[in-house]
Amino acid sequence: MTSAHRLLRAVAGFGGIVRLHDGNLRVAAPRPLPDDLRNGLREHKAEIVALLLAGPVDASSAPPPVRQSAPSFDAVFDAFGLDPLLDQDRSEAVRIWMGMAARGPPG
Repeated sequence: MTSAHRLLRAVAGFGGIVRLHDGNLRVAAPRPLPDDLRNGLREHKAEIVALLLAGPVDASSAPPPVRQSAPSFDAVFDAFGLDPLLDQDRSEAVRIWMGMAARGPPG
């Protein structure tokens, strides 16, 4: 595996993707990449550009797809400091935001 492959795999590990736009590398990631990874992309730019221009590679050498799982309901409450038993309005808002069915009135 080349340095370019390793760098692209590392970017994918952060949930990011590297694209080529007008001869420049464009990185889209959900959070900033570490400095050492960004420096590696700069250092091996020519190799990465050549790899991207070559087009798709066979599936055995391509980086595995990275999927981030949705946060658990408890994790959302913890992140926002909510108490699911005491804060019903916010509880319903989070459930709707997460695409879960809203609870009906007790009965």
